[in-house]
Amino acid sequence: MQTSLPTAYMHGGRCNLVERACLRTPASHLTPKADLSPHQQHGSSLSGNGHVRNSLWSCRLHAAAESVASTSDQDDPLVDETGTVWPAKKQVRSSQEAISTLGLGTWRLRGRVGGPFEALAAQIEGAWRQYFPRELRLYPLPEDLKFCDSMDVDKSVGIWSYIDLPDPDKGVPGYPRLLIENRAYATKAFRKLHMELAHRQDGLQVLHCVLYPRLEYDLPILCFDMVGSEGSGRVSLAIADPCPASMDRSLPQVYVDAATLLQEQFGLESNRGIPEWGRDIFSDMCVIVRPEDPDELSRFIQYCIALHQTHLILSQHARPVTEYKQKEQRLADVRSAHERYCSKQQENAKTRRVLEAAFGGDFATRYMTEIMFDSPAGAGIAAS
Repeated sequence: MQTSLPTAYMHGGRCNLVERACLRTPASHLTPKADLSPHQQHGSSLSGNGHVRNSLWSCRLHAAAESVASTSDQDDPLVDETGTVWPAKKQVRSSQEAISTLGLGTWRLRGRVGGPFEALAAQIEGAWRQYFPRELRLYPLPEDLKFCDSMDVDKSVGIWSYIDLPDPDKGVPGYPRLLIENRAYATKAFRKLHMELAHRQDGLQVLHCVLYPRLEYDLPILCFDMVGSEGSGRVSLAIADPCPASMDRSLPQVYVDAATLLQEQFGLESNRGIPEWGRDIFSDMCVIVRPEDPDELSRFIQYCIALHQTHLILSQHARPVTEYKQKEQRLADVRSAHERYCSKQQENAKTRRVLEAAFGGDFATRYMTEIMFDSPAGAGIAAS
């Protein structure tokens, strides 16, 4: 039996998750684009050195927190005084709407992963298509690793193995069967937008998502992870963090302000410790929880959706590091932080054990280095 959707977000109606997550400012600071002057319509939210104007964004985020109870029925996107376009109410779907409207589409694991995993995956992938309608393109994953079936490791059955091969009985060789599916995209600011869903026959379910900025963009590495059990209907581990793209683990102040407000809005506090391998890469704003009940899981998923949309909006206003005065130093710092992120993630022994048990050690190493945490060392600044 699949994990069911928590009532708190299964019946979310038409609530604007972005509004509820403090991503809009008071009505006096939001104007339909047609009513703005040409200068306002093309206004920049960035300072001369390429960083977001933290004081302006901070004021707007705090003002949004105070007016979070207000609502808007506008159908058109809202544009503030800086020219930033924020989603209108009817552009943001509740989680249940995301499933019914978007769902997992042509994902082969559709119907196998539980409701919370499907809801978050649908929201994230749907946002990529919404925010990057023209520039979104496929990222070239190795063909043999896009879909992995532990019952067909050598690909002899083909792409329909998940249909043609029945699940083995408990106690029979091949049990528990593990299915893993990957999708990845690229945009102007992101070298790789990666989503992984996994389902194991004994009930293990996994959602893994990382947004890797291109090395020349001063953006955090946003990551989400959820691990749960289909049998118990529980999510045992949930992580959301804008991992710093700097060796001193510092985040741009706008991300600190946004994450703080969102965590307060959704009442989230970490109740699990950061693993040893993650201490050098996760930020101080990392949320790592074992949800105690469906309501806490719902609030975590809504936090992820809001933080993700914030990240996408800020990425659309980011300038390349090559425009900074000390560009060489910053580029080197960003590259080193990305490489550290990938190498530390590969030290996750739990992930490696799951892969090794199903596919073998060589596969586990290749999968973690080529699919999950591929180092940007050879990508270069102009990587396509």
